[in-house]
Amino acid sequence: MSIPSLLQEIAFLSMFVVDVAVLCFAVFAYRRTKLPALGLLALGAFVAITTGTAFHIRTYVLALDSDDITFHFIYRLGYICAVFLSGTGTILLIRHVLACHANEHKPIEVSK
Repeated sequence: MSIPSLLQEIAFLSMFVVDVAVLCFAVFAYRRTKLPALGLLALGAFVAITTGTAFHIRTYVLALDSDDITFHFIYRLGYICAVFLSGTGTILLIRHVLACHANEHKPIEVSK
């Protein structure tokens, strides 16, 4: 295994592990709090996992022709959606925390 292919595998695994962790925590927190920001984070992580895994399998595992315009168009749309959903969720979550702080309320606590 060459260094570039090793780095590709490490990049995919790190993306996958981080997005699965975000998905699990965001879904758990959303079910408890019903904050839309957490729902957006969960949806963004799900889309990122789906598109990233599809890209990895198609490009590195199956080694299919990389000139398929349709696949790359769908992949890029998914990537843009994941970034938009995650970014919007993050901004809304930060706004929620700042609003709680400004009103001298404690942020929502998750019981153990």
